[in-house]
Amino acid sequence: MTINKFDRTNVKTIREFIEESIKRETFLNEQLNVEIGDLRASYTDDVIKFTFEVSTRNEDGSVNSKEASSFKALAREYGFEPSDLGREFTSLNDGKRFRIIGLNTRARKMPIICERLEDGGRYKFPSSNIHMCFKLEDKE
Repeated sequence: MTINKFDRTNVKTIREFIEESIKRETFLNEQLNVEIGDLRASYTDDVIKFTFEVSTRNEDGSVNSKEASSFKALAREYGFEPSDLGREFTSLNDGKRFRIIGLNTRARKMPIICERLEDGGRYKFPSSNIHMCFKLEDKE
């Protein structure tokens, strides 16, 4: 197969191939103890530019992402403690369990990034909702 011009389909094929190659690389994942983030691509007809993040891991296996670092640094400004990173809570809307994994400083309305425990999906919450969940759980 020869590519003369990049388009969405062949950029996706190349990105998936590179992502699989990186994820198979056990030296990065096991010996260096780092986490490789999602590969992002931007392209023109002639050039593809790939970017990704590499983050260190804590002793418990959790990832030191940009969002996690932001949460630790700015937690008190949002009414949290830095130790609340990783804290779990039950959502008032659907009763599902979530874990705080970071902070998006550019998100004005829903800055707290959480992971749903049952499937690992990422969701954003307003800090006020999480404070209410914490208060209800502390009463129990």
